[in-house]
Amino acid sequence: VVGQHDVRGRLAGLSSTERATVLDDLVRATIAEVLGHTDPSAIVLDQPLVELGFDSLSAVQVRNKLGLATGLTLPVMLVYLLLQRYIVSGLTVGGVKG
Repeated sequence: VVGQHDVRGRLAGLSSTERATVLDDLVRATIAEVLGHTDPSAIVLDQPLVELGFDSLSAVQVRNKLGLATGLTLPVMLVYLLLQRYIVSGLTVGGVKG
């Protein structure tokens, strides 16, 4: 997972649609890393958690890695909220700008 300054730098100056795409890519890459997948594009964000292979430990790992990547303190329920698109709108509206 890339560092928070890299993520914030990538988001700076992007449109909300472009930021959403960058954040989706970050989420997919993080989930793939935690679950041991080699291809992040195989991760479908609206797929049920059980089908992705999530358990409580992997959910915490994803939350922690995304927190490190963004520099944000993220909620414990992040992964569940993520798949409801909460985090993407929260990060883009909340101003992960640098």
